[in-house]
Amino acid sequence: MSWNGADLFVAGGRLEDVPGLTPAGPSGGFGESDAAARTDGGWLHVHCESRGLGLAPHSPATVRADGRVVLVRYSGVADVHTLEVADGGTLVRRVVRSQGEVVVDEGPALPEEDAEPVEAHDPEEWTFRVLARLTGVEVRNLPGTTGWQPLAPTTAPNPS
Repeated sequence: MSWNGADLFVAGGRLEDVPGLTPAGPSGGFGESDAAARTDGGWLHVHCESRGLGLAPHSPATVRADGRVVLVRYSGVADVHTLEVADGGTLVRRVVRSQGEVVVDEGPALPEEDAEPVEAHDPEEWTFRVLARLTGVEVRNLPGTTGWQPLAPTTAPNPS
């Protein structure tokens, strides 16, 4: 499946920790805006559909958080998948896979990155499984769920 979008997770985070985003109307179902947020298992989760990619932070290190911040971007159509992890405001890991090849590999690999055979050959599957290991949240189960807060930019969208 070709997913296009971004997901940001902030451990113990609040929406005000994410620069450039503000609530945009009442909470509701997923898909009512280009970006939406909710709390999942102790994580603030911001999901951006492909139309809302410019709303995602440029880097997880720009989020005001003392704990872990995980940002994934995925473009199944272009076959580019990015995983970035920051701890305490410092970027500790960045991996970009393009057309199955690792083109950016910064910081030491995380234990959660150990690939199973199916993941090793499928960058999209690898991205979603590593994200689930890091956060405990399955991104693929999101569409159609409830409890999302639609978001809008507070200023010009972040560069992507």
